[in-house]
Amino acid sequence: MGLIITFLAAAFLIAGVVRGSFVNKRANEELPFPTPVSQEVEGSTDDRDVPYYDDDKEEDEVIETITPFIPTPTVSDSQTSDSSATNAYIYPNSTVLSTTANSIELSSTSDPGDITNWYKKLFEEKHFKARSFAQTNTNGHVLNKLAGAGGSLDLEVEIEKKPNEKITVIKVTY
Repeated sequence: MGLIITFLAAAFLIAGVVRGSFVNKRANEELPFPTPVSQEVEGSTDDRDVPYYDDDKEEDEVIETITPFIPTPTVSDSQTSDSSATNAYIYPNSTVLSTTANSIELSSTSDPGDITNWYKKLFEEKHFKARSFAQTNTNGHVLNKLAGAGGSLDLEVEIEKKPNEKITVIKVTY
């Protein structure tokens, strides 16, 4: 047993010495640098030479570069934003005002009640098990909030029409 340990220790010692001499040899090698060249600049007010480096000059030594491996992130199906699924939440008679990664803001001239009924029907079609509807109309200010959940999807819809305005704003968050 002691002989095996001695043999392994000697092997590690030899490997370390060989590796160390290889590293020291590489550290002492000169690296090529661009060669400075002088060139007179035309149109200069003084006669000084302006040095520059000639990068096109071929060097005798070729240095091998190693490109590091950079893993490319992969996107799973649950992370992709399917535009057709997003379009399913857009009220048909509306205009898209803005979109983010998880919301859409729309405007429509349709009646807020019609818009609310359309989204209620959408919740039924999507088989949302948990649904919540709150509809208010105070002095002509309509604010309807709908929420539904089914599977891995939560959908919230806010429908607002202010008094004396013709535009209804719809905010959909998913």
